[in-house]
Formats: sequence, C-alpha cells, structure tokens
Amino acid sequence: AYAGYSHSLFVTREGKIISCGSNSFGELLLSSGSTKEKVYFPRETTITCGTTFCIAGFRLSVVFTDGNPPPNTPNIPNMPIQHLQ
Repeated sequence: AYAGYSHSLFVTREGKIISCGSNSFGELLLSSGSTKEKVYFPRETTITCGTTFCIAGFRLSVVFTDGNPPPNTPNIPNMPIQHLQ
C-alpha cells in the first residue's frame, strides 16, 4: 500500500493497481482521467499487471512496471530504455 496526500494506491499480487481517494489531478490512474470525483471504495486502475513499485505524493502518482505491456494490448510499441549518465 502507498499513501499520498489525498489518495492511496494498492498493488495486488498480480501487479495490478487499485486506487481510491481524490482524483482531481488524475492521480488515481483511472481510465476516466482527471475529475473532481472522490472514490471512496478502491477501484482497479488502467495498470493491470507488472507493477514493481509506486510513489503516491501530493497530486501525483508514479508507478514503476516491469516494462512489459499487459497481454492482448494492441499497438503499444517497444520503447528502448534510456539510461541517464
């Protein structure tokens, strides 16, 4: 579980993200995007597998994944990882 200023993220064993709280800036990562909606019961987000770590902060969420798109996801190009020096 990851607690932000006004929202929370939860990672399941499958690597899915469940979120609840304020979604004023899209911090819940729902398909509806940014709304003034408050989500009182945890909802599955658009990230459905492969999560390795999260950061829930003030009006933002960051999710780190294993880099593999979910199964049966069309049109997602393979992007090379760029390392900063």
